[in-house]
Amino acid sequence: MVRWAAWAAAGNMAGKISNVITLLLIAAMSALLALSNARPRLAGLFWVAALVFIGHLVLSVRRQRRLARQAARLAALPGHFLIDAPCLLDREAFAVHLDPHAKLLLQGLLNAPEGPCAAGVAALAAEAGRAPTGLPPHRAGLQDCRVLKPGLERLIRRLKRAARRFPHDPGPPALRAWCLALLCRLNRRAEPGEEISAAAEERMFRKAVRLYAQAEALAPENGRIAADWGRALEQRADDVDEPFRQPCLEAALERYQAADLPEAWRGQGRVLYLLALESTVAEARELLARSVECFERARRDSSWGGDFYLEFSAAVQSLAKLHEDAQHLSYCHHAARLAILATEKDEQSPLPWFAAGQALYRAGLAEDDPEKAGDLLWQAVDSLEKSAELNHGQDPQTALLTARSLADLAKLPASRETAPYTLERAAECCAQASALDSESEEIWAEWANVLGLAAEHNPDRAEDLWAEAAQKYREALTRAEASPDRTAVNLHNLAYTLVCLAELKPAPPKARQLLRSAARKYERAAGLNNENLVTLKNWGDVLGYQAELADDPAEAARLYDEAARKYERAAELYPDQAGPWRRWSALLEERARAERTPGRRRALWQSSLDKLERGVQAEPDDAETWVMWGRLLGELFWEGPEYEHPLLVAGAIEKFERALSLNPDDDQVWSLLGRIRLAGAELPPEVAVGGGPLTIALAAVDNFKRACALNPNLAEHWAEWGRACFRASLLMENEAAALAALREATEKYTTASALEPENVGHHSGLGHVLYQWGWRLEEPEPKREKFQQAYHHCGEAGRLDPQDPTVWRNWAKVAEALAALEKDPHISFNWQNEADEKHYHADVLEAPSARRH
Repeated sequence: MVRWAAWAAAGNMAGKISNVITLLLIAAMSALLALSNARPRLAGLFWVAALVFIGHLVLSVRRQRRLARQAARLAALPGHFLIDAPCLLDREAFAVHLDPHAKLLLQGLLNAPEGPCAAGVAALAAEAGRAPTGLPPHRAGLQDCRVLKPGLERLIRRLKRAARRFPHDPGPPALRAWCLALLCRLNRRAEPGEEISAAAEERMFRKAVRLYAQAEALAPENGRIAADWGRALEQRADDVDEPFRQPCLEAALERYQAADLPEAWRGQGRVLYLLALESTVAEARELLARSVECFERARRDSSWGGDFYLEFSAAVQSLAKLHEDAQHLSYCHHAARLAILATEKDEQSPLPWFAAGQALYRAGLAEDDPEKAGDLLWQAVDSLEKSAELNHGQDPQTALLTARSLADLAKLPASRETAPYTLERAAECCAQASALDSESEEIWAEWANVLGLAAEHNPDRAEDLWAEAAQKYREALTRAEASPDRTAVNLHNLAYTLVCLAELKPAPPKARQLLRSAARKYERAAGLNNENLVTLKNWGDVLGYQAELADDPAEAARLYDEAARKYERAAELYPDQAGPWRRWSALLEERARAERTPGRRRALWQSSLDKLERGVQAEPDDAETWVMWGRLLGELFWEGPEYEHPLLVAGAIEKFERALSLNPDDDQVWSLLGRIRLAGAELPPEVAVGGGPLTIALAAVDNFKRACALNPNLAEHWAEWGRACFRASLLMENEAAALAALREATEKYTTASALEPENVGHHSGLGHVLYQWGWRLEEPEPKREKFQQAYHHCGEAGRLDPQDPTVWRNWAKVAEALAALEKDPHISFNWQNEADEKHYHADVLEAPSARRH
């Protein structure tokens, strides 16, 4: 193909040189005519020669244009269309009564090793009486209609004569029908002026249909005629306009069904797949299921090549998209296996490897098990890299899909440590794809997405990566190919990127500038699609962030009101969604925290609760809304008057329990439930919720135990478990049970400290537990040991947070306990001196000047 394109380019250059020579000759003859004093004889000779040269120039220009068109077609459509139009007829049986010349032509079309090439095309060229010089023999006539068309026309005439001589032989009409259908396809690739008219083409194809019917009537038991007839109708559907496409495919399906052959079953599967692409979802699901069944029937013939498995895999993948149940995953895996079989059949072609990578990628996305999903995505990356290797890295879609696979790998929990390296590879793939196709909006947007993920996994370079991601999104927005929907998505993502940048900016002016830009992007996105729920909610969030940073209270109030209008609009458009009400509630909650007037603050809290109630009414099974409602009631426990505390605790417990009934595997909700119960344990026994204080504390212990079981790597859960055990120990009257609770509290705090060694609260809590444990012991030596351990952990807390006076007070109490325990006056004096120093340090920190500092 490259040599043929180079020959066309060389011919084009030779034509240009010929044009220049012609013009120079005309100029020289003009000069000669001028020097000859315009003698009549020379003038006549000049005009004759000039006309000849001008005619040559016109023909040369026409030839250059034809060569340029041929070179462009070769670059856009490599190979030969006949390879995609095989004849399903039995040539040996159908060509019995043909004359030698017709057999030679037929051999040129059907008997070549790899489609119509090599000696086959040479035979066509020889029979047509034209063998172009300068062309390689195996490329002669591959795209030149002047070779194929005369050969086909001669073959059709000879088949017509054979049909007259042998009227009861189905071979000549069947082969003639195939040739006529092939000539119609050839017409679509003819040079201007060489093609037949549309009406003549239609008559020709109708004639082919009648000949297929005649051949089938002569040999009704021969299924190959019906199969080839169906193939011709299927190919005809590619060339007709949309209104006639579906009837043509349905006719092809009918003919395929009349033949019980592997080729016919494959044709049925292919036609059903094409019909499904143009049908509704319900109809497409049924058609694709039938398509898969037909491909399974055809698969019994083990001689298929890789193209068959690619078609089969495409049908299964399309069926997987229409299933959201457990069958979705099984179909994805089946499509991946078929694509892998295609690579085994054709190892040196990049297309099967790309299809395998695409199928494995989709299977990885559908897999629920993170470990299995990671394996599938890595296999997808390997297949895509093999495709890129075979394609010499010249396909931007392969590089783009590789980048997506790597980006999704980085999102898996098991890939957290290797995510920076994986995302770096993904960014390189995006850069390669962009170099191959710089006008693709999809590539720039994916590159920005990869950089955003890299920013989340690399805090040290987060600001630079978010800024680079924003630049890539801007590049995507400048691409003309992007549809309005894609433009709206890119604007939305760019706005989100700017918000992330604003969160990293410590200077309020720069953060406000970025947030204003983000708000403008959301406004443009809403202009393209003013009914997008996510855009409206995020636009409201950005306005709320702007209000928090506003210096002017009036400006902040205006921004808050504008954000509320966005949430209200989203709630109107999506009355069955709880998300807008949650966002609106969070906005009012922020306003309440910033409000200094008690009455106004109270009204905002109540309005926030009202919005959550509306959200529950809109979507009763939304666990997140119930969690937010319970958390807000828990916060109001510390804000409201004491007489409301029992109602607030009972309401928060009810909301958290409802959320857990919807999602029992949320460790954060179990922890929140335990915290509100511990807070309720502080209430007087007569108004306590859920039993006595000890019963409530033990229930909180069970809640934190469940949270740790769901997420054992979160130190906060272990510390809360330890705090609940300590609280329960203070309420126990049985000394042995209290000591067991203190021992358990110590274990939990120790686990939390091991997970987060630099956390002040863990060391402080552990020191407090050991201090209380020491007071409960009777023997001096165990008591001293617990106090010393407590002193050590209080010292760690003081080292980590030397500005907290409470830490120093607790540290001093432990030193005083050690001083009281010692019988040696000198050692006791030293411990008391330590305690006095720590009390003095706490007094200094609590002084007004220190607090102002």
